[in-house]
Amino acid sequence: MTENLTPETLRKDAALTRMWLAGWVEPYASAWEADRRRLEALVAAVNNQVEDEGLWFIAETAPEAYLQNALRLLHALVEGDDFMAALAAGEEKS
Repeated sequence: MTENLTPETLRKDAALTRMWLAGWVEPYASAWEADRRRLEALVAAVNNQVEDEGLWFIAETAPEAYLQNALRLLHALVEGDDFMAALAAGEEKS
């Protein structure tokens, strides 16, 4: 078996391995890139909502309070703020 370990066979094996890996990784890399673009768009939309004063008024009715709480939960989840997400979801977090 060691007689096949020449520099030429090792180069061929390395080239085949690179081709195989590229074929295996490419679909995942494309999916990850698409997910990254969707996440960037989501964060941009959430950041735009933060700037919209019409969304962050003082709630006077139950439906307005429900909307405010849902927006706070969405923003906390997107921003990765577990404490604020727990508060918005009505959970106690210590």
